[in-house]
Amino acid sequence: MRMRRLLGLTLVACAMLATEIVLTRVYSVVMWYHFAFLAISVSLFGMGLGALLAHWFGSRLAGREEAALSFAGAASGAAGGLLIALLLTMKLGDFEFTSASLLKLALVYTVSALPFVAGGLFISLLLQLEAKRAGVVYFFDLIGAGLGCLLTVPLLKLFGGPAAVLVAGALAALGGVTAGGADKKSRWTVGLAVAGGLLAVAIFHLTTGSTLLEPRYVKGNREPARLTVDWNSFSRVIAFARPDIGDIMIEIDGIAHTPITPFDGDTAKTQDAAAYLQRLPYIIRPGSTTLIFGSGGGEHVLTALDAGAKRVVALEYNPLVVDLVRNRFANVSGGLYNRPDVDVVIDEGRSYIRRTNEKFDVIQFTLIDTWAATAAGAFALSENNVFTVEAMHEYFDHLAPGGMISIKRWNDTQEIVLRLMALAKTVLLQQGVKYPERHFFIARDEAFANLMIKKDEFTLQEMGDLVEHCAKLNLPIVYSPYHSGDDPRFKELAERGDFAAWFAEQKQDLSPTTDNRPFLFYTLRLRNLPEVFKEAYSAKIHNLGPLVLYALGALVLGLVALFILLPAWLTRESKAKPPFRFALYFAALGLAYLLVEVAIMQKFILYLGHPTYALTVVLFTILLASGLGAGLSERIYPDRTVPRLRVIVGALALYVAVLLIVSPRLFHETLALALPLRIGLTVLFLLPLGLLMGMPFPLGIRLVGYDYPRGVTWMFAVNSAASVLGSVAAMLLAVNFGFSSAIILGLALYLVAGFLL
Repeated sequence: MRMRRLLGLTLVACAMLATEIVLTRVYSVVMWYHFAFLAISVSLFGMGLGALLAHWFGSRLAGREEAALSFAGAASGAAGGLLIALLLTMKLGDFEFTSASLLKLALVYTVSALPFVAGGLFISLLLQLEAKRAGVVYFFDLIGAGLGCLLTVPLLKLFGGPAAVLVAGALAALGGVTAGGADKKSRWTVGLAVAGGLLAVAIFHLTTGSTLLEPRYVKGNREPARLTVDWNSFSRVIAFARPDIGDIMIEIDGIAHTPITPFDGDTAKTQDAAAYLQRLPYIIRPGSTTLIFGSGGGEHVLTALDAGAKRVVALEYNPLVVDLVRNRFANVSGGLYNRPDVDVVIDEGRSYIRRTNEKFDVIQFTLIDTWAATAAGAFALSENNVFTVEAMHEYFDHLAPGGMISIKRWNDTQEIVLRLMALAKTVLLQQGVKYPERHFFIARDEAFANLMIKKDEFTLQEMGDLVEHCAKLNLPIVYSPYHSGDDPRFKELAERGDFAAWFAEQKQDLSPTTDNRPFLFYTLRLRNLPEVFKEAYSAKIHNLGPLVLYALGALVLGLVALFILLPAWLTRESKAKPPFRFALYFAALGLAYLLVEVAIMQKFILYLGHPTYALTVVLFTILLASGLGAGLSERIYPDRTVPRLRVIVGALALYVAVLLIVSPRLFHETLALALPLRIGLTVLFLLPLGLLMGMPFPLGIRLVGYDYPRGVTWMFAVNSAASVLGSVAAMLLAVNFGFSSAIILGLALYLVAGFLL
């Protein structure tokens, strides 16, 4: 096997994985967070379609292998330029749940798949040519994908989302040049021209500050004139002036807003009636030490200081936001984040609070997830683990005597406030509280509700002070131990003894969220799904994310059947067709790999402290270890493949079962360690997993390649098609039954695959 082919494969695989991850950010910005999962499905669908093309035309290219590989690599790079067409498609408007929007979703899906079709053609042709050395090919493929994962973070930070895709396209074109060889000048000319052109556009965008590649419409709305725009691996942040108000507005991913309020040292000047509700905790806890989740542009910090907090710890997980407040617009913020009584911490909240021993009088959550997450219904990764049973226990453990938790939410999503109250009541009962109804106070204004949960019972004096203050400011009381608001469900929930029966009676799923199933905004019961599809768009909006996920599942199933499975079946050659059990084997592998990978990645988000770390470390480790496993599979003699496969899948199932049982305790005991140590432990946990997951595919390809060489590309197509379904199935299982269910199903499929051959 020629090394240049393998190096070309590494570059193409690197480009494909980087493009896939970058597209998750582009979709999240231009459309909605729930479309991030579209990119994973799109890439796998395109790869499968490319494999099918190789199955159709591979025999015609058998005498011109190098030219075919060179063409596929260059086409993969050129297809990166289709991102511009993709952005134009996205600018057609916001996604509403209509037939026209579903057609637009199908169009976006199809156009986005084109670069991955070229990549799938490239990889599957190489697999067909070198089927007897499938372990080596798969090793370089996965190593390249792992490098692409690492490349994503600096690409996004340096170039931004759209330009980063062009850089990845240039890398793919160089992969085609490398694989094709230098004996034909035309190959170099075309390949280098494509790579140079894409790279030149990206560099022009970087050096000139051009907005050519920046979206003008985000989530259906035209963006205002931007003062600055920055990308990182999990967000796109812009800032724009509001002359009528006199402040600077920070906008994250086109929907989350947080203002930088002009501040000259006098906090009283920064307050207005909108802050009344947020000041309630300080009525009974003056001079408090306050922990604020999601400090944003600083408005919540200013309110706490003006209300009398003596010290504020401001948690903000987005360093771009902190940089805007502390540095670039310091003249507006008045040095707020440099004050001695304000301690700004850039970290994910759960991770921080597990590592600190400090006790707080007030722990405050002020719309940290934004309406974007509410509309997503499930999929805003950065806040997924903030409101769970396990998290609430940790918050109570970090409250000083008499301390409280204050959660500000949108008032028009009362089912979320109810669910938070149910969550807190569950934790209070678990901690041995006899009368949990005496630990709540909820008030509202026209836009928001403030749920206050006290570690100890509210005293009569404290209740009197809060009621008097609310009456003075005309803030309606939703719930107190001595008051019933206009929604009787709150009082019933607080005082109901038969807790499980109350949950069963509710139309929405208001059961407490856990770290295994942390989707606070997913309140849809499966039995109510047909009703929701019939409702008006205004009623669907709060469950739009799940509905899109179900629609995406149906769309993916249809596209996979129409463009991959059906053509592969109709055009099969009897002499080249492996037995049907081989197709089942590769389908089971494709489903299992994605089910385990997606679920494991989510479970490590809390442990590593940020979705970026989870994505980079977990995905890189699994891909790298899988590549090593593929390489080790070459040492298994062909006549020992089947018995070794059974041992491998048995060991895989046993290891993941142990990991599922042991990891929660390990996470709990080691979460306080420094990040480098936690990354090291993560790699240690996942290396055996990835090593075992990387062996079954190349072993199966090698078996097919010996007896059915023309069937290799067909098996690759089947595997990719199943992976497409697996990426969607993982999230459908997670939102309804928890991430552990996805992992368990993946393990069962691995065991089935091990005995199919």
